[in-house]
Amino acid sequence: NRQQQTHNASRESGFKKTEQELQAIKNKLVAERAALQAEADTLSVTFSENEAELAQLEEKLRLETGSLGELFGVVRQNAKELESELKHAVTGVDANSYQKDIEAIVAAK
Repeated sequence: NRQQQTHNASRESGFKKTEQELQAIKNKLVAERAALQAEADTLSVTFSENEAELAQLEEKLRLETGSLGELFGVVRQNAKELESELKHAVTGVDANSYQKDIEAIVAAK
């Protein structure tokens, strides 16, 4: 009987030790999960902020590209007018000195 009590106490002690080890592992995993969830939340917020900033930058790019296109259209139109005026000018300006540059501007897209 005494031997069985010792054996049972030993088994109980082993079970309690195993239970404590499992509880420690569980606590560690719960803490790790909480840390990962916090990191995921932070990354989600950062992603949303970056998306908003990207949308603003895309809009800015669209507006500036439009302005640049408009400006380039004005430059091309003025180059066409200059080309026409220089062709019909009665001055002694050498047509070959400017013709290639003006044609390049007019032909550019």
